[in-house]
Amino acid sequence: MKKRNTLDTRVDEVTVLAKERTLLAEERTYLAIVRTVVAILAVFVALFKFMISSVFYSNFLTLILVLLSAIIILEQLHRYHKSSLKLKKLEQLLD
Repeated sequence: MKKRNTLDTRVDEVTVLAKERTLLAEERTYLAIVRTVVAILAVFVALFKFMISSVFYSNFLTLILVLLSAIIILEQLHRYHKSSLKLKKLEQLLD
């Protein structure tokens, strides 16, 4: 059985750590986008409730914002999932 030299081991460790950092950065980005969407949604819903006197228009605009927020969050979740799968495939190729 052939021993691996320490340089190969070190390169493997650095590669694994780089992939983990990338995955964690993707998670942070996803969570930041979700947090921002929720904050913007809350601000606009509050503005609609105070500034628009018609209950129908206020509720209609709130519903549109909620749907738009859900679409943005789902799209970002899909993007995060794709990048996570890409990193896992890369890891399998390197092994």
